[in-house]
Amino acid sequence: VEQFLEAKSDPNGGKGNKQLSKKTLQELKSVGGIIVDTWKYKRVNEVTAEMITTYLNKTKTAKGKYFTNQKKLNRLTKIKQFFNYCAEKPREWVKENPCDGITITTESKEVEILTNSQVLALLEAAMKEKQKVRQVMVPYLVLGLFAGLRPEEAQKMKWEWIAAFDEEKKTAQVKVPAEISKISESRYADLSEAGWNLIKPYINQSGPIGWSRRAFRRIRGKAGFAGLEWPADCIRHTYASNWLALHKKRSHLAEIMGNSPAIIRRHYKRAIPIKDAETYFEISLDIRMRVKSI
Repeated sequence: VEQFLEAKSDPNGGKGNKQLSKKTLQELKSVGGIIVDTWKYKRVNEVTAEMITTYLNKTKTAKGKYFTNQKKLNRLTKIKQFFNYCAEKPREWVKENPCDGITITTESKEVEILTNSQVLALLEAAMKEKQKVRQVMVPYLVLGLFAGLRPEEAQKMKWEWIAAFDEEKKTAQVKVPAEISKISESRYADLSEAGWNLIKPYINQSGPIGWSRRAFRRIRGKAGFAGLEWPADCIRHTYASNWLALHKKRSHLAEIMGNSPAIIRRHYKRAIPIKDAETYFEISLDIRMRVKSI
């Protein structure tokens, strides 16, 4: 496991000889620890598909619940990466990957996104926070809702990476440097006019924008999400679904969001009526009328 993690930490340790993100490396390190703890006295060629299946079926989450099929599949994928490493030359410690014989079927369901009213409620709650919190949390929400940044990317953004608004193109470019990108590659996202109008009051600053987990939890509660499970990446998915409803250019969306068209097709699209998408990208007009402090 130590050798595996060392290889994956190399700048060329990812798929296609690319550098893996810090988040992916942390996930691999966690699963590596689980592999050691679960089969500590076994050689890698002694671990069988039955052992892995038993582990996946019997293990519980921190909340005491058994793994969902999606959780099992995610964990299996990481374990499979380790055994692929063991099977590769010059190691060849295993003749075949024990994960290859394990099939896990997950339920097919539409991506979870926020409705326009929920987006309004989130922004309104953020704008009613104290100035110190507002100038951090409004930009965080805007960068996800109107530029499609991943949560971990928006949390690490700096004001210098947001360019001036282009009146002709009706967008402002947002640089996502490789150092904060999940795929460890720089890209430029498009901040829509709605997003620019909301972030503009705070733009004359420098350095990290910042983020507060406690404030985000409080804002979600005030927006009506108290006691409800927060769908993973729902802010980013909301942007992608509304953008696609208007522009229909999946390849361009993949580029500005740092994904492949195939991933966008599978995970980032939910059918939305064009009128609703048009309303989504005019939200800044509505919210500024509703919140007197802005």
